[in-house]
Amino acid sequence: MKKKLAIVAHNINNRGGMEIHLSEIIKRTSKDHDITVIATELTGNFPNVRFIKIPVPQKPVFIKSVLFCLIASMILLVKRFDFVHTTGAIVFNKVNLSTVHFCHRAYNNLGLNDRLKNTKSFAHTINSWLQGKFALWMEGICYNSNRIPKLIAVSDHVKNELLYYFEYQESQVEIIPNGVDTETFSPPTLLEKRKIRKKMGVAEKDLVFVFVGGDWSRKGLKILLEAFEILLDKYPDLEAKVLVVGKGSKQAILQGVSGKVTENVLFQGFQENPADLYKMSDVYVLPSLYETFSIASLEAGACGLPIIMTPVGIADIIAIDEVTGYTVERSKESVLIAMEKIALNRALRESMSQQVRLYSQEITWDQTYDLFKRQYIQLLDIS
Repeated sequence: MKKKLAIVAHNINNRGGMEIHLSEIIKRTSKDHDITVIATELTGNFPNVRFIKIPVPQKPVFIKSVLFCLIASMILLVKRFDFVHTTGAIVFNKVNLSTVHFCHRAYNNLGLNDRLKNTKSFAHTINSWLQGKFALWMEGICYNSNRIPKLIAVSDHVKNELLYYFEYQESQVEIIPNGVDTETFSPPTLLEKRKIRKKMGVAEKDLVFVFVGGDWSRKGLKILLEAFEILLDKYPDLEAKVLVVGKGSKQAILQGVSGKVTENVLFQGFQENPADLYKMSDVYVLPSLYETFSIASLEAGACGLPIIMTPVGIADIIAIDEVTGYTVERSKESVLIAMEKIALNRALRESMSQQVRLYSQEITWDQTYDLFKRQYIQLLDIS
C-alpha cells in the first residue's frame, strides 16, 4: 500500500527555479506514493495528485505568506499523512523533511538590502521589509532538529549556510541538487540556431551573450552591461549582442550606458520556456551576488553555452576555468576578461560548449528524484 505524502509549498508552476523543481519532483513522486499537494497554485498535468488549494491572494507577498502559514498549518493539524515534506520554513508544524532553496538569514547578513532599495513605492518597501522580517522569524522557528529533523540543501553553499546559522549536525543536512531536462535543453543544430536567430532578427555572425533572471540588481546585469560596453569599445569590429531574459526596469538598467550598448541589448522579458533563447546564444553570463543553485546556469550549460559566473550556486561544478567557462569576481573588469577570452577564441568556445554539455548531463531530474526517494524510504522507515 502506498504511503500518504504531503508536499507543502507556496506555488508550483513553471515560472521559477524552486517552482520547476517542485513540479519535477511531484511528477515522479506521484508514481511511488499517494501524494497530496498543499499550495496556493498547482499548474501542470498531475493526474494522480490530490490538490488542496490554499485560498490566499498572491500579493502582497507578506500577507500571502502569513495567511498561507496559518491555513496550511491548520490543515496539517487535522489531516493525517505518513510523511510531510515542505519547501522552506513555511508552516509551524513539526514535519519530516524540508528542502531549502534560499537561506534568508545568510542573504540578510550580506547587509545590502537591495530588495528594499529597488522597490517601486513606499507600499512596496513596507511589504518587502515585512516579508523579509517574517521569513527570518519563520527560519528561526522552523529550522531546528526538533521541528524539522532533516533538511535538504540544493547546493554546498546552502548546506554550509544552514550549518553555520542553525543548530544542525552535518548528518542532518543533505545535498540534493536541482536537475535539468537534457532533452528540452540541448545544443542546437546549426540549422536550428539559424532559424531561431532569423525569427528573432539576430544575424548569424553576431556573438550573443545571454543573461537570464529577474532581480537584476542582485544578479548583476549592470555589471555585465558595463563589461560589454568596454568590450565593444576595445574591439569596434566585434559584432555582439546581449540577450536579457527576465523582468526588470529597462530604463533603470540602461541609465548611464552608451547608445552603442543600448542598441545591442535585446530585452525579452520573462519566458516560461526559454530553451530557444539559450539555443540562439553563444555564452551565458551571470555576475550574481547570491545564488543558492541557479537552474538557469544548468539549463544554459545543457544547451552547450560556456558559463561565466561568480562563485555562487553551482559555479564550482558548472563554471570550471578553461574547461566549461570561467568563475569570475563580481566586477566589470573580471567579467570583461572572461568575455574577451571566449569572444576572441572560437576554438576555445567550441571546446567549452562540448564540455559544459557533458558536465550538465550528470545532473538530471531523474537523478535528483532518486536521491529524494532514498530520503523518503529512510525517513519513513525511521518513523
